[in-house]
Amino acid sequence: MPASSSAETTPASTASSAPPPPLDSNEIDAEAVEASETQLNAELSVGSVPSVAHAAELAAALAEEQQAHSRHQPAEKDPKAAAAAAAPAASGAPTRRRRLASLLSSPHDASIAALAVPALGSLLLDPIMTAVDTALVGRLVGTTQLAGVGLSSIALTFFVVLFNPLIFVTTPAVASAVARGDTEEASRVTARGLWVAAVLGTAGAAALFLAAPAMTEWLAASSSPASASAAAGRLALTASQREVAGHAATYIQCRSLGFPALLGTFVACGTFRGVRDTRTPLVAAAAANAINLGGDFLLMFWLRWGVAGAALATAASQWVSAAVLVLLLVRRRLLVWEHVSGGPPRPRELAPLARAAAALSVRNMSTMGVIFLGTSMVSAAGAVSLAAHEVLRQLYVVSVQAFSALDVATQALVAGHVGAGDARSAREVLARALVVAVAVGGAVGVALALAAGALPRVFTRDPAVAAAAAAVVPLIAAFMPVDAAAAVLDGGLLGASDTAWVARSTLFVSAVCLAALLGARAAGAGLFGVWAALKTLSAGRTVAAAVRFSQADGPLGTDRAGLQR
Repeated sequence: MPASSSAETTPASTASSAPPPPLDSNEIDAEAVEASETQLNAELSVGSVPSVAHAAELAAALAEEQQAHSRHQPAEKDPKAAAAAAAPAASGAPTRRRRLASLLSSPHDASIAALAVPALGSLLLDPIMTAVDTALVGRLVGTTQLAGVGLSSIALTFFVVLFNPLIFVTTPAVASAVARGDTEEASRVTARGLWVAAVLGTAGAAALFLAAPAMTEWLAASSSPASASAAAGRLALTASQREVAGHAATYIQCRSLGFPALLGTFVACGTFRGVRDTRTPLVAAAAANAINLGGDFLLMFWLRWGVAGAALATAASQWVSAAVLVLLLVRRRLLVWEHVSGGPPRPRELAPLARAAAALSVRNMSTMGVIFLGTSMVSAAGAVSLAAHEVLRQLYVVSVQAFSALDVATQALVAGHVGAGDARSAREVLARALVVAVAVGGAVGVALALAAGALPRVFTRDPAVAAAAAAVVPLIAAFMPVDAAAAVLDGGLLGASDTAWVARSTLFVSAVCLAALLGARAAGAGLFGVWAALKTLSAGRTVAAAVRFSQADGPLGTDRAGLQR
């Protein structure tokens, strides 16, 4: 600006008399513009709030200087000006290349992979353990027993997801304490969680064991009006339904013996995730699977205990996993044993954990409620449909672990960054994990679609069951990218401890899914219709989480107090 003014007020007639010849006005303007651009770039590179504010002032000054510079451009230099104006358009290709490169790699890839790869191993081992039981029962025991395992799995899953919030509330609490350097509080968080696991696990196991016979009979008949007629307070079941219910009850009762250990494993895994360690849970999961496989051969084949042997082998493996994890927590000083042996925590100490866990339990129960309805609708169609439904459930559970591992990594990393007050890094991690998850979900979907006919035959020798399952596999494959996005966005919300939004939005989405299921039942839709209705859960969760993160007052938004932008 001063240079430009000087150029305008210097008379051309006196130029020859000046000792050093003055610069042409265009040269002066160009130097001023270049100097302002250099200073502006320097201010922006600092990145602090004052520097950015000053940069805004420089940008305004630079605009004025550029306008002054353009006023002094002679007509013969217009082609050069046109070429300069065209330069940004010509740089579009490099910009696109940079954007493509950012999709292929990110500074956060190493930290995401370091957590996601071991998490993938441990997450795969758990459904693989269940899938081994399912495959052995289905291929070597019989279709009725397989249907019983399928019927029991929905009840067991309902109880498990009621209490698995212990993982998700432990992770951010431990991550926040570690970010502050307070390892003592991290140990106390873990100890409180283990006490809760012991009490709730024992109560849940007793409830499952005692209620299993009545619960499975009701599950087998609840969606069939003809079967659900009551006579002296008892359900009237067909012979096939009663046999399936009997196998399901046996499986539930034997699996319930490992319930306290399972809840303790949830707490321990949450602590390890909070310190960004997913390798240790992988070691424990590997040991558990070795016990489960050995137990299957011992109890199912040598002792011929059938479905009871499969369930007892799984329960024993859960105790091994819990013991290994707790011992490793103590060895690494992530758990001080005196914090556990000192007695149960006081109610006020449990209040934050209880509020967050209750919100997530409501979320989980609403989701499982509609899944439960879907399974009961399938069971009304007979043992073949229910067995096919169980095959599909196993395929789905194994398939989603690829991006569930990214969910784990996202939650752990976001929790750590939020605990340190670094919202920008948390947003970057979430965005990168979302891109990777959708890509992986697409790849998994393609693989499922290509193997739609062959995969169900891994779980059953019954051609009717395999054909019924194969007809639904393409639908599951098509929704894999949506399931991937839902998983990672969920991880971001849980890492930021936004449990209230998660609970409210899931209640709404579950209501939509319930309406879809009731519509499918009214229309007489079969197995495919039930799975299509259930997919509204995935779509709804994705939309709800995306809306939350787009809000300025969201968990990582620009208006969120206590976070550095």
